[in-house]
Amino acid sequence: MISLILVYKSDRSSSEFDLEDDFSLLERLYKNQPKNVVFFEQAFDCMVNIQNKARRSNSLILNPIDIFFNSYLSKDYHEHEKVVVSQQITDLNIFKGVLTGAALRKNTTYWLIMLYSFLIYLMNYDKIKEMDFRRRLRVVVNLLKNSRNEVVDTPNGDAGNRMPANLRQVENIILSGEIADSIMIDNDVRQNFNVIQMEEERQKLQFTKEHPEHSAGLFQLEDHYLLQGRTDVVGYENTHLYQRFIHVFDRCSRDIIDCAMLATYDYSQRINNWCIQLGSGNQDEIGNKAWYALFHPTGKNPDFNKTKKSLRSLLEIDIEIDDIYLQEKIDAYLTECKTKSQYDWRYYYIAYPCFRPERYGKYTMYDEQPYALVALHSEKRESSNAYQCMLQALIEGQAVANSVERYDIRALSYRKGLLRCENNAFVSYSLKDNKERARFIIPQNKEGIDIVDRIQYFKDNRKDNDYWIYQEG
Repeated sequence: MISLILVYKSDRSSSEFDLEDDFSLLERLYKNQPKNVVFFEQAFDCMVNIQNKARRSNSLILNPIDIFFNSYLSKDYHEHEKVVVSQQITDLNIFKGVLTGAALRKNTTYWLIMLYSFLIYLMNYDKIKEMDFRRRLRVVVNLLKNSRNEVVDTPNGDAGNRMPANLRQVENIILSGEIADSIMIDNDVRQNFNVIQMEEERQKLQFTKEHPEHSAGLFQLEDHYLLQGRTDVVGYENTHLYQRFIHVFDRCSRDIIDCAMLATYDYSQRINNWCIQLGSGNQDEIGNKAWYALFHPTGKNPDFNKTKKSLRSLLEIDIEIDDIYLQEKIDAYLTECKTKSQYDWRYYYIAYPCFRPERYGKYTMYDEQPYALVALHSEKRESSNAYQCMLQALIEGQAVANSVERYDIRALSYRKGLLRCENNAFVSYSLKDNKERARFIIPQNKEGIDIVDRIQYFKDNRKDNDYWIYQEG
């Protein structure tokens, strides 16, 4: 691992070296290269010095290196003056992860950045105050958590080999406490960590310098498992929302949060031309992925502002937020829809539980077909378990006969044919040739929004032929 650091410091890729061939590494990295030899020796001296200092201060300490790393890092939850490591780091004792080979088997780049951060500190122990290092280490960890596509050594990939520039940025942060605007290597500007996260970290560094009294609260917010260092959805400047966010997502029903946010504002994020992201009522890892995706959009997704607006509006209320309060918000929204006779897709999503299958929060929704919403079962594609939500609501609401079954994702077996949901109608198709047979029109206003609850409307009128428009022939 020390040799791999030197590979990157020389602006090369690990693919150019056989890291298991010690003699080759000696020949290519250390022979006639005294600076590399010195760095190698200093790195090992750092490890020994941790043990020596611990023994001098307390002869009863049995695992001084464990204690050293545990004093800076936390595994799963926030602890005062520590930072929660990224999930790729499986052992808080970074040296142990290197020595046991865990760091070379998986997520090597993550381990390397953590190792290098500590080595730079230990090599400059007399120049960096411990509290400064704690703050700077937090910056590095936040960048690490939010740079999945940037902490890479892929010379032939889109991102390329960013590790040489990443290490230079880490060194700059640990030594100076500042994030460099640009990293220059051989007179070239090199991309390093995620640019969005770097800008957030710059702003938070300035904020905590000016308002140190809010540092502890901000750090606790950063360490929340749904945020993992990225606090933009709450806003580092909104100090009064720190604990409210933590309280709501730690204590309230995820399903109720999801519905309350959608009742407050359409917070959905469009991922591409066919798919949108919403939250999830799932309380476990599946649900975590949905909310994490919302709070960490890829690139500059303009819909992220919708999510921020909805969440912040919900949190702004100056009372303790619980499930009862959130349910009142939901009920008020549904009542308003009925009073105004305006039933957009959000109404159905909230009113009918089958729209919310507690999966990854992903839905097929084309821009002009919001009522033809399809709930995905898997994380990235439509599968056989996906279903069109309106049709599922017809089944569960007994708006169709009990014997009706799903024919496929977007059709029910109905009246010896197929029933599909379109944006302004339920449509019957021939099972033989898939031609349209009849159309059950849903009353809508000029904006194309339902003025009736189409599930109840179909249930009440489906047997009345006057409501169907039949195709000739």
